[in-house]
Parts: sequence; structure tokens; C-alpha cells
Amino acid sequence: MRRRIPPTEGRGNTYVATLLSETAACCQSGIARVAGGCYSVLECTVSSDPVLPVACYVMPQTCESCGAHLSRYNDDERCAACAQAETSWRSPDVSDALASMDLGRMLSIIRHDAGLSQLEMGQILGWSASHVHRVEHGERQSLYDVRVLLQVCDALQMPRVVLEPLWRDAGAGGGDAMDMSRREFARAMLSAAALGALPAGGAGAETVVPARVDSAHVRSLRAAADRLYEDDQLVGGGALLEDAVQHLNKGRHMLNSSDFTERIGTQLMSAVGELAVCTGWLAFDSGNADVARALYLEAVALADEAGANDLGIRAREKLALLAVQTARLSHAPQTARQALRFTARAVHAASHAGPRVHALLLSREAVAHATLGDRDAYLRAVAGAWRELERDESDANSPVWLRFVTAGELFDAEAKGLVYLGDPSRAVNAFDRALAQTNSPRNALIYRAQRSTAIGLSGDVTEAVAEALKVLPALGYQVASPRTLRELSSVRTLAARAGNQDLVQQYDTAAARLAA
Repeated sequence: MRRRIPPTEGRGNTYVATLLSETAACCQSGIARVAGGCYSVLECTVSSDPVLPVACYVMPQTCESCGAHLSRYNDDERCAACAQAETSWRSPDVSDALASMDLGRMLSIIRHDAGLSQLEMGQILGWSASHVHRVEHGERQSLYDVRVLLQVCDALQMPRVVLEPLWRDAGAGGGDAMDMSRREFARAMLSAAALGALPAGGAGAETVVPARVDSAHVRSLRAAADRLYEDDQLVGGGALLEDAVQHLNKGRHMLNSSDFTERIGTQLMSAVGELAVCTGWLAFDSGNADVARALYLEAVALADEAGANDLGIRAREKLALLAVQTARLSHAPQTARQALRFTARAVHAASHAGPRVHALLLSREAVAHATLGDRDAYLRAVAGAWRELERDESDANSPVWLRFVTAGELFDAEAKGLVYLGDPSRAVNAFDRALAQTNSPRNALIYRAQRSTAIGLSGDVTEAVAEALKVLPALGYQVASPRTLRELSSVRTLAARAGNQDLVQQYDTAAARLAA
């Protein structure tokens, strides 16, 4: 039982909460998590009132970055929006450079992270290489013009909210004339933020493209896709889709509006196709299969036009995954035959690809065979996937998009196949092995959600609910993945039939968070 009662006189802005079942935990940890949010416990007292036996005087906990009130489900010191911004751009080095208002160092860090030379960065920004050098070394103060800084952010597709340390620390420090100048600049940034001049960007933002595209622009688009794939493993597709769409639209505008040589044009088509696959995957994880399918087909067309075999393999592998999901959701197993056709095309194009690519394609093939009820073909494909992965020696040298193909991913494919073949008890053990082999927060959540479903299919509703309750609090906070929530829909049905309203309420609350 949890209940909130109004603020008590004489306690200022503190609140009183009753925590009948969580008193010891909240007093020991110093944190109370109740329906209204997350609070720091100031004092607990015991009364003789049987309705309110324990009164805890508490103060709301707020995001250390933006001051928003933290939810009771949030174990972080920041709200979800600030945490997501950090995973994409706000590395500690970039944040330190911004906090100290060393914008030249910030630019240098971003350039090095993207693998760009000063010449290539200059080509993106419309500067000379020598100007980039001077800005990075503090010999030019171009970035201390608010308009120039925002133009640089937009050219690099960097969310403007990342600049927040500039105005957060605007009043700090003392010192020389340069310090004073930079503090004046920070105050200008603070004023701009207060007037709403620093939006985080979005679908309606104007897309600016260069008049002429060169290799630096192509590398920038590819670096954006790599960063999105890396961040997806942490926070899920729902947190990144809007950013991905901006990068993809920029690449499309370059293809349609910019000038380039034939060689650069081929590279640009391939890079835009890579972003289309990446954005399609994020749309898939966000629960939008139709958008994902359209983007994968766009990537196939670009791959064929550019003669990019690797891109075609990636797009068809994702189309195979989508076909299996469609077969499962529509209760039409024969639709999975499309997945086998896509993987067959991909395998044909992958004759010179490495073992990890073949392991991925065989894992997709295995799940498709399981959906069709073909156990023998499933077992052959699973065995083949493991053989390929065991002989792979690429490790960290693999492309970023392929690094998710690990033992954990193969165990997950094996487990899903067992579920589809009607053997959920054995699938639970395979999901356990998948969880033991992953260090991706996003993957860990979906493996656990799938494990919960398998337990429910095995007949243990209580354990299935307990496993689901380990997943739901993180959805919409640490990880934004509607696909993961959908995996738990059958468990919600089981819980509702069993009268477990806690699970039903948490599921519906997570759905509302993800839809917001």
C-alpha cells in the first residue's frame, strides 16, 4: 500500500508519504520511490495511527542537469531526456570543454571522435583547414559568436541541448579579460535559451546541405550511422529515431540538391543507404514496421544503384527479420518464406563476406525455419551459425553495425526458435545464456522480456510476471524500445487473467511513457 498526503505545515516544501511496505528500505537507502515520484528521505517517524503508521518527511529528487522531477522508476541522477542526450553527444570530455567554455577543444574532440581531419571538418563547416586549426587552438574566437556556434551545431547535426553546460555555468568564475568575455558569451547563450532560441532540433528544422559534396561529407554521414548504432545498444531506438531521420534527410538532400563527382556520388548513395538501414532499424525498435520496411527497400534500391553489395546484404537481413515478425503478429507462418528468400539473396551476395556476416544470416534463417515449423532445418541453421561465429576473428575490427552479432545474439535466436517450435521450457535456458553473454542494456531488456514470455508459455504465470517486473520500470526511462514492451503483451494478458493489477498497471504506464 502506498499513499500520498498533503504537505505538512512547518515543513516548508517537504512532503509526507506513507510507505507501509517499504519503510525499512526507504529509511536505509535514504530514497523513497512512491507514486508521485522519487524523493530524498529527511526523517521518518512512527505513529500509533493504524492507517498511517509511518510518516516519512521527504524532498523531491530532481534531475541534476535540468532540474526536472525524477520518476520513482528512475535510478539515475538525470531524467531520461538528459541521459539520452549524453549518450549521443555529451561525452565527459565534450561536457568538460563546454563547462570551461573552451569551444576550440570541444570542436577538436568532436572532430577526432568522428575520425575527420581538419581539412575534412573545414569542408563540412565551410571553413579552411587553417581556420579549423586556429579555432581549435584558441587563435580564432569564431565559436564565441552565438550565431556561428549554432550554425556549427546544425552543420554537424549536433542536438543544441548538448550546449547546456555553457549556460548552466554562466555565472561561475572570475579572472582575466578572456574569462570575462567568455562569461558574457555564456550569458548570451543563457538569454537565447530562455527566449527559446536553442531548440533541440526536429523534423521541422531546415536542412542545410553543402553546394558540393566531397569525401568528408560522406564520412560524416557514415560516422553518424555508427554513432546511432552504438547508442542504440544503450538506450533503444525510440530515443534516437528523430536524430536518425535528420541525418537521413540531410543525406537525401545532398543526393538531390548538391553537386558531386561520379565517384563521390556512388559513395554518397551508399552512405545514405547505410543511414536508411540504420533509421529503419530504429523505427523497427520503435514499433513502426511499415516505416522500417520502406526504409529497408529504399536501401536495397540505393545498394543496387551504387553496386554496394555489403549494403544490400544488410538491408535484406533486416527485411528477413521484419518478415518473421510479420508472420508471428499476423498468425500467418507462411509469410516467413519471404524471410528465407531475403536471406537466400543476401547469402548469394555474401560469398566473400566474413564469418560473422554468415553467422547473422544463418541465425535469421534459423528463426524463419522455426516459424514455419521445420525443426530439422532450424537445427541445421543454428549449428551453422555457431560454426561461423566460432571461426570469426574480427572482434573489435568488425564494422559497428555488425558488432551486435555475438554469442548472446545467437543464443537469443536459438531461444526464439525453440519458442516458435513449441518448446518454451528449453527456450528459457537459452535466454539465460543470452543474458549472460550480453553487455548491452537494450539487448538485456529484450532478452529478459522474451524470457518472461517463454516462462509464461511454460505455465508459470507467477515467475513470468516477476521477470516482466524487472523490465517494465526501465522502459521509457533508461531504454526507449516499444518493441521490448510488445514482447510482454502476452504476459500482460496472463497477469490480467490472474488478477495481478500491479503488472497490468506498470505495463500500461510504460506504454504511456513510450508513447509520450
